[in-house]
Amino acid sequence: MNDDPLRIELLRELRALRRSPQPLGIDQIAGSAHLVEVVGNGSVEQAHTTLLDVFDQQRHLGDSDVLTFYASCGLETPGSTLNARLAYLAAAGFVDERTVLRHSNAGANKLSAILRDMSLMYRPLGRINLVQRQDSVACQVSIRLPGHSKYRQPDVYVNGGEKRQELDWALAPDPRDPAWLVAAETFEASLRVTTATERYVPIFSVAVYWLMPVWASWATAMELSDSRLSTVLSVTRNYRAEVALYFDVERDVHK
Repeated sequence: MNDDPLRIELLRELRALRRSPQPLGIDQIAGSAHLVEVVGNGSVEQAHTTLLDVFDQQRHLGDSDVLTFYASCGLETPGSTLNARLAYLAAAGFVDERTVLRHSNAGANKLSAILRDMSLMYRPLGRINLVQRQDSVACQVSIRLPGHSKYRQPDVYVNGGEKRQELDWALAPDPRDPAWLVAAETFEASLRVTTATERYVPIFSVAVYWLMPVWASWATAMELSDSRLSTVLSVTRNYRAEVALYFDVERDVHK
């Protein structure tokens, strides 16, 4: 990992953020191409919220090096220059400024590795499962998120209608890894009657809006008893995932 070119670029951009006269914000991150691409999936706003989410997680975990790096970027720390922030932190901690800078450098190094790994592994996960039987479908939406991440309940809409209000989303530790939290909700719905001219209109759809600091990864699984049915999973950049179920009346059911 230490020699990973992408991690090295992330480290370089992280250390450059400390030189900004303003605290860590969207404008400061906008010029960091690798942070925007890797951490924000191309979105400056997403990169910013992800960095703040990692800050909250590390504050809970108590990693002083990473927290010192964030402080040296002006987060919750006064000063319009790096030297002014180092001086403030040194006085607050009764150490010299070189010690603070050493901790900040170590924190930047740790954070570059966290962000590099997060790009693949440390994301909220969502899954939409469908089981179709005759003219109805059972739908389960499950979520999994890091235990110390900020959390907002998903909003679920069926067939483009109103939000399902009865879903509780009771979080519990993941039995496989207590550092993660999981929740799942299941409900049933009837399939819409369709005609040959409506083959591109879904007979069922479920849209999930899950606003999280880090964009979720989504997957789907299905069990369909009718071979004329097909599904499409679509994920958009407004925190929305949708699974739509289509029925082709012209398809041979015996194939």
